Amino acid sequence: MNKLYAFFALVFLTACGSPGLDGTWSGVGESKGLLLEITGDEAKYSDEGYYDDPFLCTVKTPGKSSSTFTCEESGLSFDFTASVDGDTMTVTEEGEDELLNFVRKQ
Repeated sequence: MNKLYAFFALVFLTACGSPGLDGTWSGVGESKGLLLEITGDEAKYSDEGYYDDPFLCTVKTPGKSSSTFTCEESGLSFDFTASVDGDTMTVTEEGEDELLNFVRKQ
């Protein structure tokens, strides 16, 4: 019976996305000008003045404290990991050492 409850909990959490990620996130510090808009399992990543169109992203593995995304636009593709702590988010692109910092817009 516990396995059945765990299965339904996983289905519910997967269907609803990760509420800790949902919202609009603005880059701060060296990340200023970057914007992440996350709703459920979809996201848009934009860089003010650099890309004409935002990258469309999919949440590959949602989690409470850490999630991974895949973004694609015009033949370009990259993966990143986002770690959330309250209203702050730290993003690391796969294969890169640079940390990008974001805050949740109110």
